[in-house]
Amino acid sequence: MESTTADEVLDEVLFPSDPLRRRKDFCLDRLAGIARLEARTAAEKVRVLAELVEVCAALDPPGQSPQEATAQEMSLVAEVACVLTVGERTAGALLAESLELTNALPLTLSALQDGSLSSCLCK
Repeated sequence: MESTTADEVLDEVLFPSDPLRRRKDFCLDRLAGIARLEARTAAEKVRVLAELVEVCAALDPPGQSPQEATAQEMSLVAEVACVLTVGERTAGALLAESLELTNALPLTLSALQDGSLSSCLCK
């Protein structure tokens, strides 16, 4: 037995024989669900990227020179770019945003995780 919402009842009263309107509403509901799923996926990507930075910092000793530190960072960016099939500039931005969200903006990350904020609004 299906449960009906107040909006569905109101739609049926106002538009009793309008299957296209119901179909449109169903499409919009599905899109909203996809948007929430994408936000949760983006939040998980942020967490994994932040963890990757943490693990790499523990694995690799600090660079002995600024050039060595830069090479380590460039290596990580290149690996992320390869795995995500994005450019290195995009990968670098994702890593920076991930660290910012996990360290400085945990409430924003929580909103992203629960789907109340889209990943587009986080940038």
